[in-house]
Amino acid sequence: MKHKNTMYLILLTIFILSLPICAYADNSVIISKDDFSTDTKFQNAIDNAFENYENFTIVLDDDTISPVLSMSASPLSADAVLYNVKNVQNKSNSFGKDYLNVSGDPGITIGLSHAKTKSYALQFGATFGCEKSFIANATWGSSKGSTLTYSGTWKVPSKANGKQVKRGYLHMRPEYKVKSYTVYHKNYGTNKWIKDGSSTTKKAYGVNIRKTFTYK
Repeated sequence: MKHKNTMYLILLTIFILSLPICAYADNSVIISKDDFSTDTKFQNAIDNAFENYENFTIVLDDDTISPVLSMSASPLSADAVLYNVKNVQNKSNSFGKDYLNVSGDPGITIGLSHAKTKSYALQFGATFGCEKSFIANATWGSSKGSTLTYSGTWKVPSKANGKQVKRGYLHMRPEYKVKSYTVYHKNYGTNKWIKDGSSTTKKAYGVNIRKTFTYK
């Protein structure tokens, strides 16, 4: 019987490790819908993450468009100004404020049993006079924002990280991709581009889910 239990644990471990999810050293993973051939497999991976990870992000559509040049111009008159947006670079992801922050005692199921959606517009730092739509096209390929779906439940365990749990907390928040860019301008009829400055833009990318605990 002991031998059979050992084999079962080995097979279960192999199954979990074979799921197409990207893991990081801080015990977080990225679960992208693009990596799964069916919705069922995608949902199974999400369910597995709720059970086995304390920090993970769910991504419905992984948009990796990264154009690097855009130009905007006022009507071509003597005082027209042209803008050039370039030097687009990917930066480290960032997180927004918690959309959901709930807690419960061990044995209690918490979270969202019914999915809720929230739309997020693109966010920009300084524009230096350049239209946001042109910066959006240069960095994301579109000025379209994102709609995230928040859902999922979790049963608070009685023990975590080798300790007795007093209370479990489930947090859901938007995760953003971040890109930096540099804006240049020149007056119409001249050849000299002048650097105006650099800033960053953010696009909601997925739903980050975290579990935290207080202990007895």
